[in-house]
Amino acid sequence: MSSAAPTPSTDLDIFDGSFASDPERLTELRDLGSAVWVARHGFWMLTRYDAVRAAAADWETYSSAAGVALLDDANDAILGAIIATDPPQHDVIRRVLSDRKS
Repeated sequence: MSSAAPTPSTDLDIFDGSFASDPERLTELRDLGSAVWVARHGFWMLTRYDAVRAAAADWETYSSAAGVALLDDANDAILGAIIATDPPQHDVIRRVLSDRKS
């Protein structure tokens, strides 16, 4: 059994304050692939628009119902909020919050 990190992967600290101010770092991640394993924090990061859009549209594969935060306490705080729900519950909340009449 191999203990190697999945590929593509990075050890960048994406929560470091300098990360957000350096566009080259995001370019580096996008160049690795549309989904990159962030080894330092133990999660996958989608780096390209098309991948993010596809994941957002595929709630059956990428469920938000268990939360979308990296910390359990944060997920507990948003439980049942629109960002932490899937259809059909999400659709009900969205209709209430939107100005659509249908």
